[in-house]
Amino acid sequence: MASYYRTIDGKNYDKAILDMAKASVAGQGDGRISLNDAKKIVRLIQDGGKVTDVEKRSLQYVLKKYKFTDTAQEHIKNALGKTAAVKDNKKLKAADTSTARKTASDNKNLAAAALKSEQVDKVHVMDQTGSTAKKNGGLWKILLILLLLILLLLGIYYLYMKFKNRGIDQVPGTAIQSDSSINAVDEQKSAEEFKSALLQETPEEISPAEINDGKTRYVIKEGDTLVKISTEHYNDYKKWELIWKNNKGVLKSPILIFPGQVIVLPEDK
Repeated sequence: MASYYRTIDGKNYDKAILDMAKASVAGQGDGRISLNDAKKIVRLIQDGGKVTDVEKRSLQYVLKKYKFTDTAQEHIKNALGKTAAVKDNKKLKAADTSTARKTASDNKNLAAAALKSEQVDKVHVMDQTGSTAKKNGGLWKILLILLLLILLLLGIYYLYMKFKNRGIDQVPGTAIQSDSSINAVDEQKSAEEFKSALLQETPEEISPAEINDGKTRYVIKEGDTLVKISTEHYNDYKKWELIWKNNKGVLKSPILIFPGQVIVLPEDK
């Protein structure tokens, strides 16, 4: 069964009146309800002999939602009199105007509040960004300091190991050896580590003839090096090269010397 009412926002309206008003503006004229259409609406309202509350509400809805020509609006006012709610229409329009103004004011206030909130958010984001940048800057400074400290420690360790490996016996007050001298000392020390793996030569003996030839001889002992012998006899480690040149017939290498070997110590010129 078809319903005579249409429910809008929880309230009942006369379906026939709403449909008549909608059909009056559907694709016709200037979009306003004409006098003839207004007469049809009045007949629908008066068909029961009296105007019900639903019909009043329906007429108010139509007057609020649709536009009427002046003659149409005047006809409704004259035909329905006090029951037509024409007077209420002015109140509705005034209320609508007040509501529109209030809505516009509320929207303006909301826009202002949104703008203020947005500005506050921007300031907050900028503060957070600045705080984060400061924190990151402080962290990078700490990391840089730690890196410099590590490099400094590595440099100290490198120098310590370098001079430790190059340490040799020196007479107090002598100058630091040149690179070539230091390399020779290093080679001599390295040779001592391989002595146990080399063939041991039979210790030489000093013949009587050699004793009387006026030359100074020296029998190599365990732990001797040409640098050490040079330092002890000449007070100058650099004389090891002179010893080596004068004993090439005895020594196979300046770093391969063995206990018991007899070498000649040349005169210091």
